[in-house]
Amino acid sequence: MNAICRGLLDGVEARYETRAVAMRRGGGGGADRGWVLEHAKSGSALGEYDFLICTDKTAAAQHRKDLDRELLDDFVQPASAVPSVPSLALMVAVEQTRCGFDSLLLEGHPTFSWLARDSSKPGRRQGGGVECWVAHASPDCAKRLLKSSRRRGGGGPRGVREAVVRELVPPLQRLLSELSDAVGAAPPEVLVAEGHRWGAAFPASSFAAAGSGEGRFYLDERNAFAACGDYFSPFPGRVEGAWISGTLLADALLARQATS
Repeated sequence: MNAICRGLLDGVEARYETRAVAMRRGGGGGADRGWVLEHAKSGSALGEYDFLICTDKTAAAQHRKDLDRELLDDFVQPASAVPSVPSLALMVAVEQTRCGFDSLLLEGHPTFSWLARDSSKPGRRQGGGVECWVAHASPDCAKRLLKSSRRRGGGGPRGVREAVVRELVPPLQRLLSELSDAVGAAPPEVLVAEGHRWGAAFPASSFAAAGSGEGRFYLDERNAFAACGDYFSPFPGRVEGAWISGTLLADALLARQATS
């Protein structure tokens, strides 16, 4: 999941797979202004920082305690109000394909919305006659599968994962065969397959609130806090939107630093 970020942050100190809780340092401006981060489970200190940037809107969810809800109410309320739609993903290891691409956005496909050759990510091994692919189900397909799983009594996490493998492996094999550079290529053999569900994967609309950088990001200089991500416009729910939001926020923060 974080291979691309690791590649981009080469040489930058970063901590992964760690959920943090942010607490405001002091009560006002001056030397006390800033944030303290603690490990959400152990409570161990993760450091003190002058500015806090949040890229995950679920940090504002009611059941999470990651942010000071009272202090950041102008962000938390609209962020938690952005609806999300679930996503189903199929991860497979297959015999080497002859597909001449590493990722593909599928618009209007009845089953899939996006494909990616996972082994093409930075630091991932390639070769050996095996490739790893990730396929996201289309929103309509995800709704259909989830509804079917609930009707069969298999709406729990395990039942959904099994349904993803059972229902999506055959159409993915056919699709990879159709997309192969080799004419008439047989569907690749699936060596390993796993299903996954994100309950709140993609925002269904954009964040909208005062201070949101024309809807591209959120910046609260008084509380030394900012937010960006794929839940901002112009492309909510897409990596392009996340990239644009993050880049524009970075530009705004650098401009702020240059004039301070």
